[in-house]
Amino acid sequence: MSWIFASGRLHRLTTVCEIVGGHVARDGVFSNLGMFRNYGRNMLTVYYDSKFRAQFEENLENFSAVITTEALADSIPDPIGVLVVEKPLDAFLKLHFHFCENEPAFYATDRPTTIAEGAKVHPMAVVAERNVVIEEGVEIEPFAVIKEFTHIRRGARIGPGVAIGGPGYEMRYIAGALTYVPHAGGVMIGENTQILANTAIARAVFGGPTVIGDGCKIDHLVHIAHAAVIGRNCRLVAGASIGGATCLGEDVWVGPNAVIANSLRIGDKAWVALGAAVARDVPAGARVAGTFARQLP
Repeated sequence: MSWIFASGRLHRLTTVCEIVGGHVARDGVFSNLGMFRNYGRNMLTVYYDSKFRAQFEENLENFSAVITTEALADSIPDPIGVLVVEKPLDAFLKLHFHFCENEPAFYATDRPTTIAEGAKVHPMAVVAERNVVIEEGVEIEPFAVIKEFTHIRRGARIGPGVAIGGPGYEMRYIAGALTYVPHAGGVMIGENTQILANTAIARAVFGGPTVIGDGCKIDHLVHIAHAAVIGRNCRLVAGASIGGATCLGEDVWVGPNAVIANSLRIGDKAWVALGAAVARDVPAGARVAGTFARQLP
């Protein structure tokens, strides 16, 4: 899916080496960063443990470069570029911080906000002055907050108190300290989607958007985390929570107060019962219910 704010700027691994250290085993170029189940093209990813091999290979066609260890470097197929470092995840996050702080134009283009003449934005709604696109027929009700790098497509309706494009909750231990990871992406709201009061939709961590597909109906008090992808005509009922980088297919039902963990795949026409806690991928057409609470290793 094309992203209206994508900068398309390319970086080489040789340049990255100057920022985070290590050595380039095979040079390559990239235009975005992403974890295993983020979507996009020409992404630089991180691969530091062979237990994640299946997830790495699942999205292989979208990766053009990888930061990894010496032990795993030989397992990276051509033509993917390879940067070898001692601590890949630390280096990956250091690079993200570098882009956010020093080269924000790597992730997104900067432009004035545009609001179509036929859109209706209530005077008590808040719309960022830059980097918002609101198309024809959009309606935005009082106290909604639309932050930068949000694209709301034709005919969407945004209810009162809805927050779109705020940073998500991404915390990592870096050098022993719990550190907030900045968010550099955005949000795309599909055509004729309806979002009711007090729902929150977070912007993506890396470049590219959290996506709400065309025709979705999202109830009150729903939470959609960074880089989630919600397919067309999905229905998310009050209190539902969708984890970061989770992808819902088309025509999925998510019941009241259901929780879907991060980085999962929920197939087309799946049905998630009220209060369900989903921690595994759900096949297309499946119906899942129930919760879990057990001691973990």
